[in-house]
Amino acid sequence: MYRTLLIAVAILLAATMVFAQNGAICLFADPGGTDCNLTDDSPGLLEIYVVHMLSAGAMASQFWAPQPSCMVGATYVGDYSPFSVVIGNSQEGMAIGYGSCFASPIYLAKISYQTSGSTEDDCAYRVMPDPGLSSIEVVDCNSNLSFAGGGKIYLNSTLGCVCEEITPPDLVVSPSSLHFGMSWNLLTFDIMNAGEEVLNWTVADDQAWMTATPHMGTNDATIVVEINRDGLPPADYSGTVSVLSNGGDENVFVTMQVRSNLSVHPTTLDFGSHAVQHAFTIENTGSGVMTWSTHTPDSWISMNPMSGTNDAIVYVTVDRTGLNAGAYTGHVYVNSDGGNATVTVLMNVGPVLSVTPTFLDFGYYGVQEFFEIENDGNGTLSWSVTPNESWILANPLSGENDAAVYVTVNRDGLPNGHHEGTIDVASNGGSDVVTVAVDVGPNLVVTPTSLLFSGTTTEQTFLIRNTGAGTLDWTVSPDSSWMTAHPSSGSDDALITVTAYRCGFEPGAIRNGSIAVTSNGGDENVSVTAHWMQRVAAVPDYLEFEREGTKTRSFDVQTPCAVAEPEHWTVTADSAWISVAPPVGSGEQPVNVTVSWPSWLGDGQETFGKVYVTTEDGLDTAEVTIRVYDFIQVPTEKETWGSVKSKFKK
Repeated sequence: MYRTLLIAVAILLAATMVFAQNGAICLFADPGGTDCNLTDDSPGLLEIYVVHMLSAGAMASQFWAPQPSCMVGATYVGDYSPFSVVIGNSQEGMAIGYGSCFASPIYLAKISYQTSGSTEDDCAYRVMPDPGLSSIEVVDCNSNLSFAGGGKIYLNSTLGCVCEEITPPDLVVSPSSLHFGMSWNLLTFDIMNAGEEVLNWTVADDQAWMTATPHMGTNDATIVVEINRDGLPPADYSGTVSVLSNGGDENVFVTMQVRSNLSVHPTTLDFGSHAVQHAFTIENTGSGVMTWSTHTPDSWISMNPMSGTNDAIVYVTVDRTGLNAGAYTGHVYVNSDGGNATVTVLMNVGPVLSVTPTFLDFGYYGVQEFFEIENDGNGTLSWSVTPNESWILANPLSGENDAAVYVTVNRDGLPNGHHEGTIDVASNGGSDVVTVAVDVGPNLVVTPTSLLFSGTTTEQTFLIRNTGAGTLDWTVSPDSSWMTAHPSSGSDDALITVTAYRCGFEPGAIRNGSIAVTSNGGDENVSVTAHWMQRVAAVPDYLEFEREGTKTRSFDVQTPCAVAEPEHWTVTADSAWISVAPPVGSGEQPVNVTVSWPSWLGDGQETFGKVYVTTEDGLDTAEVTIRVYDFIQVPTEKETWGSVKSKFKK
């Protein structure tokens, strides 16, 4: 905006810059430039006149005359100028074209304020360069752009006004005091140059707890003052920031307070009947160092620590030894230089009832359970128990201190379903309730709940049991066509046979299914996993031969998947010392395996071979592992043949 004003004036007046003085723009109480008495002593309209003085002739001017901070409670209303060419206003920067050459005094504008009568005494109101310019500028009658002085008038003062053609540096500091109170840490004040020449200044603070920056500069600036209360004892503090300049000296007075503030939480500690230690926190929510101490008039209360500074945790311990039964109230007093506080301590002395568990679930077949009564307090706990249902029995019904109460339930006469009752536990240390739950009717239990079919197995079983009362009616339903379950329905306990038809699986396939067991005593699922079954198998699949043992052993060829026609197969061995008979066959029949002792097998050695049973089309093969071994060695003089043989036999 300021650049716009300057350009507009230059275009309007077609001025050429020369370095000369051409009067001063000053402030008066009248448009003629003779009255310097301006007073704001009651609410009303205050008018300040801007007059171009000390000039032989001029055609335009550009300046700034903003409301000073010392005009407390005043509200800017507006400007009036007798000239038609006016750009901007007094509060933001103002350029006025006179239209022709006028000799001073030249009445330029009237600035109006609505006041409250609160303007400070000796309040200085100044004319300054337009923001963005270094000087007040005028255009003389020869269209030269030159410099002008700036005047000032003092409101509510006997100082009158000043109107000088040459304006020297003039230091203005606002505000002249900073009050940090108890919580502010950072405030600022402004340095302003009310003159035209360059203002050089330095800043210094006189307290270690205060820092003012920057320390030096020219013309206008904002000074930041920061304080640090760390380590300072509670007190009122004051200091001074000195501003020294070639336009005068000023002081900014600084005040602040350091006040500690005690905060205690919680303010009530309830120990009940058995707690021994609780804690409360002490905090300094103010500033500086807070010193505190604790004390109590109650002998059964102790604290640790009992004194300190600033924040802390204070542990409070109670001692019930030797105290009569009853409720106790005590106090811990906290005193500090940041205030005082009281912590109330509550405690009970006497027996305290504790019951565990408070829920007994007998299910379908449970008959007896127990709960425990304990005294968590002091003195003697006297108690009694009262079942609230006729089907609940408790023993013992009364006692003192710790005990186990055995609870028995009688389902006779109870209808099927879930039933709950209660046992009231009363004592001189409190009361409690134990809930008792029973289920009446059949209850389904299935074991196992998973079946795995592998190898040549095609049948497995699971057991259905009724662990409840009454008759359990059940049904079983496989979810896959490759298995069946028998019987499919029944009552109470039963053994269910599951048959898996695995021959129709793809080679290498694994199938999963489940069998749903539904009943009037609950439902279960049995998961079933079945592996693909080969068309040919060898049982057993491992044969052993010893040198002095049998030379021929046999295994059975099984063809579990053969249906209409017998499966044809061949038998081969992978070693010359193994022979088989018959080498070919069909259906299920035994195969003899004969071994010839290998000549290269020495004393104490063993070797292995394989026999393969393969279907005629070569798609499936079963293996039989053959092991031959010799653990006979020449005995020493002290050994016999029997001891040597027994040593090495497997």
